[in-house]
Amino acid sequence: MLLAPLLLGLPVFFFLPSKALCRQSSYVWESIVVLAMVVLGGIGHIPGVILGAVLLTVLSEILRGISQPLQPFLFGHVVLDVEIIRQLIYGLVLILIMLYRPGGIWQKRGGER
Repeated sequence: MLLAPLLLGLPVFFFLPSKALCRQSSYVWESIVVLAMVVLGGIGHIPGVILGAVLLTVLSEILRGISQPLQPFLFGHVVLDVEIIRQLIYGLVLILIMLYRPGGIWQKRGGER
């Protein structure tokens, strides 16, 4: 039963790294973003995950709009790239949510399935 996925995955494993369009770092970052959305919204609760996705997407766009003009105003030049700031904020949000709301923002109620 496990042999079929293994046989299908091996060619992809050897073929994709040679392609310039498939960079591992972009897949790793996208995986972290999806994980952040799930943890923020609520693991195992679909409406919570949708809420987490919307919140992180809106936060990212607000950050992009604020960070570009604010850094030159405060420091005279751009100190950190917007992507680095976004990664730092995602990490901080993940840590705070896991510490203070382990079930996510919109947690599953006890009787829900």
